Amino acid sequence: MHEALRAAHITRRISAHLLRNTAIAAGLAGLAAPLMAASGDAAAADPAPRSTVGLAIDATGTGFGFYRGVDDAVYMRTFYDATGWSGQTRIGGQTYGAPAAAVAGSTVVVAVRGVDDAIWVRMMHNGTWGSWTSWGGRLNSAPAVAGGSDGRIDVFARGVDNALWTRALPAGGTLQPWTSLGGQISTAPAAVTIQDGHIEIAAAGMDHAVWLKSTSGPWTSIGGLTYSPPALAYIPQSNGVFALVRGTDDALWVNGLAGAPTGWESIGGRLIDGPTAAGTREPRPYAIAAVRGVDQAIWTTTYPTQSGGWSSFTRAWPVA
Repeated sequence: MHEALRAAHITRRISAHLLRNTAIAAGLAGLAAPLMAASGDAAAADPAPRSTVGLAIDATGTGFGFYRGVDDAVYMRTFYDATGWSGQTRIGGQTYGAPAAAVAGSTVVVAVRGVDDAIWVRMMHNGTWGSWTSWGGRLNSAPAVAGGSDGRIDVFARGVDNALWTRALPAGGTLQPWTSLGGQISTAPAAVTIQDGHIEIAAAGMDHAVWLKSTSGPWTSIGGLTYSPPALAYIPQSNGVFALVRGTDDALWVNGLAGAPTGWESIGGRLIDGPTAAGTREPRPYAIAAVRGVDQAIWTTTYPTQSGGWSSFTRAWPVA
């Protein structure tokens, strides 16, 4: 990754400069606008989350959102078709960061960085939760988790050496050792399964551009500029693959990754940390991104709309 960083130095600086200048212009233009757009108050008010929401959607279209609560435990809400968020359920555990979530086969998986800096994982199968289990490691970021249709689970995190590390639980197998995927990253990673055996991973590099790699491929810069963890979304069985970041103007920015990257586009809003995202085909093909606004509430945007872009922001639930 160091060699790629040096080789792409000029291109990266131009990309970052353009994104930064465009971001400043967009931010100035939006100063008179509301924090976010329309609100949806489906669920009861609770204390504001202390992290953004790790998202996962199962094969039926039921969505799961996990976040850190005021007591540092993990909480869950469910949704359907990007709306109708349920009341919160306490899942327990202790974390100082944002949870990550995935669906592996028919199992819902949530992973966190514990207060001991190890990864802790909890799984729900057929509506029943197992216990929290330590997968070990020494991390300096929140984790990412990806699930395969066969039930395989892969976790990713930044190690104390700032490289990307991974550990896997194959379907029906035993937990594999930690493996370094190299690189030098400055944020927590994001991960999404494109198909079994192909996981896409994103993180900000030491240059604060967004870098991508698959589990077996090289690191590649897609430019941009962010100081927060990125997100990845994939609409299954489609070309709908997206990278999303919090820009230097605190707005949400998106880059389509089907084939060659389409370039960074501002969706707006004012974020206080990085976004999260997920995709599904049920009850319709769509991607959803969740962010935390300056009001501490969770806001969501979805793709596609009738115009072919991302929707206005909708508040997922009110906060007390």
